[in-house]
Amino acid sequence: MTNRPLRGPLETRIEKRGEEALALAGFYTIKMGWDGLPDRLVFRKGSDRVFWVEYKKLDGVLSALQKARCRDLVEKGQRVYVVRSHDELAKVIAVETLNANAR
Repeated sequence: MTNRPLRGPLETRIEKRGEEALALAGFYTIKMGWDGLPDRLVFRKGSDRVFWVEYKKLDGVLSALQKARCRDLVEKGQRVYVVRSHDELAKVIAVETLNANAR
């Protein structure tokens, strides 16, 4: 992964860099592709902890269906992050790494 700034606010670029950063941190991801679900289900091999990541550009907003699905996941005890930048994802990785190591 490079430290170059994104050339544009496209979600696909944010997602690509996010996937690279998660892999470098030892996480695996599954692209969901179901309407309203966050973009990725994220986990670490050997861990029973999972979390969800929805990538959005800086001015991107969640659809009504996405809001409802995220709310449902949170109500069921899942952790859901909406990530709009590499810096935000770095914070998510730090928190989830600490949570995984605390077990």
